[in-house]
Amino acid sequence: NDPDNSVVQLPVTLVVPEFQQGINAGGGAQTSSTGNQYAADQAYRAGQFGYLGTNSQTRSTRAAIGGTVDDPLYQDLRGKMAGYRFDLANGTYRVDLQFAEIQLGKAGERRFDVNIEGDWVLTGFDIYAAAGGRNVALDRSFVVTVTDGHLDIGFVPQKGSRQAIVNAILVTQL
Repeated sequence: NDPDNSVVQLPVTLVVPEFQQGINAGGGAQTSSTGNQYAADQAYRAGQFGYLGTNSQTRSTRAAIGGTVDDPLYQDLRGKMAGYRFDLANGTYRVDLQFAEIQLGKAGERRFDVNIEGDWVLTGFDIYAAAGGRNVALDRSFVVTVTDGHLDIGFVPQKGSRQAIVNAILVTQL
């Protein structure tokens, strides 16, 4: 409503990543509220992406998930896997790990470590304790450099604890 400045021009730069791949761990394909695409979970195949290990398990809930509008990404999980692998070009990537404790009912029952590209990024991670309860979304983001054409994410349960889990993963080239 300013007659002297009725038009204001702002420069905008749109940055589209060359690579982005999401996985709805333990579940089917989903699109997040921000438009990110998450593929259905799958076992790793050379040249693609997926979970590693032959004895992994999936679980799901219909319960509402606090702290998110993207409930379907947190209502499924994959556990007891060795990790996930993404075959991609060398470069720098942001890895978003999405968690919600949908099974256990108290802190300390599930603790695990997460390793990305050889670096321990989470140690003694307890989703329930960090999120403040059951069925609450919790995200962790990490920037990593890939030099061998594979982005490897390892999940290691701590001794005497329940299996490691993840609900969704989003990998974006920076």
